[in-house]
Amino acid sequence: MGEGENIRVAGSVGEMWQRDNKTEKKKKMKMKVGEEEEKKKQHQVLFICLGNICRSPLAQAIAQHIAPSTYFESAGTAAYHTNKPPDKRTLQICRNHGVQIEHKARQIQKRDWNEYDWIVCMDQQNVEDCMGIKPKDATAKSNNSTL
Repeated sequence: MGEGENIRVAGSVGEMWQRDNKTEKKKKMKMKVGEEEEKKKQHQVLFICLGNICRSPLAQAIAQHIAPSTYFESAGTAAYHTNKPPDKRTLQICRNHGVQIEHKARQIQKRDWNEYDWIVCMDQQNVEDCMGIKPKDATAKSNNSTL
């Protein structure tokens, strides 16, 4: 085999990789769009606690485990732990019971009141904190009649 042939083979492999890579990116983009469309069709529930590293992500993980056709997420009323993973005890409970958990903490936003069907607060203080950011045109229902 001559030197030119090796270059041509390497070039064609590189071209194939580029084509495959572009195809993969398109598939991922379509999947994201599809996931967003699917999410809109499902019921959507947002669990709320204070810091979003213990109770609400645990509730989210358990609920998703029990009802996989519903979209669950969680948030905190405070931004103490934004982008942090769940508390080690929450992770251990999930591991012990075979419940999958993937989560990064976030704070509840006003827009959540119109993006979710239900807002489920873990305690009365969470209810009071959520009332402070609930917009007048909110469409979400809550587990507490005062919301």
